[in-house]
Amino acid sequence: MRHEFTRTLTVGVATAACLLSGSAAFAAPATPTSAETGKYCAILVGKPTAPDGVSPELDRACSALSRDDARRHLNRPGARTAGEAEVAARTRLMTWYSDVNYGGDAQDVYGNDGTCDYSGYRLVPNSDWRRKLSSAEGFRQCNWAAFYNPTQILKFSYRLPVAYVGIELNDNVGVIQVSRFD
Repeated sequence: MRHEFTRTLTVGVATAACLLSGSAAFAAPATPTSAETGKYCAILVGKPTAPDGVSPELDRACSALSRDDARRHLNRPGARTAGEAEVAARTRLMTWYSDVNYGGDAQDVYGNDGTCDYSGYRLVPNSDWRRKLSSAEGFRQCNWAAFYNPTQILKFSYRLPVAYVGIELNDNVGVIQVSRFD
């Protein structure tokens, strides 16, 4: 147990160092751009490059119309055709909700590198979602998630979907490790 706490605390310190250094993986724009406004949002992430690394956010799109409209506006970096971009945008990993029981605002998270395997994706919600995430669904093989508070000292793991992340993490999620669990 002590080893687990030490590791979590070390990762939290490393994350804080990246935040302070202005790392692009953690940096959030000071004001929302037009691509970040709207009730329905979708983000496209890649696999982390290191075992405890963060999944890079490759694209973000929001829409006032629908979740499908937001998804349609995602662009896969390096895609040569619209068909390639569309394939990546169909691999939904999770949906985050602002309210318990899958209500309120929703943000869909798509995986550029396919669905979840045992290592999964390590997601860092932007400042808006850190303050409002209350419930989440997983899709396909993304059936397990560890939710950490922003300092990464508290961690709770759940089989997905989870209708309520708990009082300690409600509106206080800093990192989500989503993966496959048999």
